[in-house]
Amino acid sequence: MAMSATEKEIVKATGVHRAADETDQAYFRRQVEALQEIESDKWDALSKGATDWANAGAQSIIDGGEIAPFPDAAKKAKKASHSPEEDAPEEAPPKKKKKEAAPKSEKGNGKSGRAPGAQVEIKKMIIKKPDVSVEAIVAGLQKKGLKATPSSVSSIRAGTLQTMRLVRDIGLPEGF
Repeated sequence: MAMSATEKEIVKATGVHRAADETDQAYFRRQVEALQEIESDKWDALSKGATDWANAGAQSIIDGGEIAPFPDAAKKAKKASHSPEEDAPEEAPPKKKKKEAAPKSEKGNGKSGRAPGAQVEIKKMIIKKPDVSVEAIVAGLQKKGLKATPSSVSSIRAGTLQTMRLVRDIGLPEGF
């Protein structure tokens, strides 16, 4: 299957290629995680479509959902395999069940998921040292008795770095 323009751009930036027999989701996840590790100048050179896909993918990892295909890949595949039957209205996809919130007594006990303070600590570490690695952040959290998965740290890191770039580009608002 031919690569879409967005996929080619991301592969060029990350150097990550699809492995033989790799599922779409495994491949997308490796790309999203690799994009969290690229240098700022490479990130800044990516198109809006590529950065939007990466940010949406990072959020999907955090939410535990599936990562969407590359945006232009879906259009390309649809054009290549268009048939009259496809013009018929589609059935609505089944609604996803919402995850039940843990009872308040279980939240923040450090036994499951990310501790409430972990996200703040991750952001503090990144703001103090933007080039800090995911591994160093995970180790720093463990020293503080907090835990987070490398993919969660990677996703939070991407969002924080993007916010820092925006603040740098547009400046802080008055009174901030």
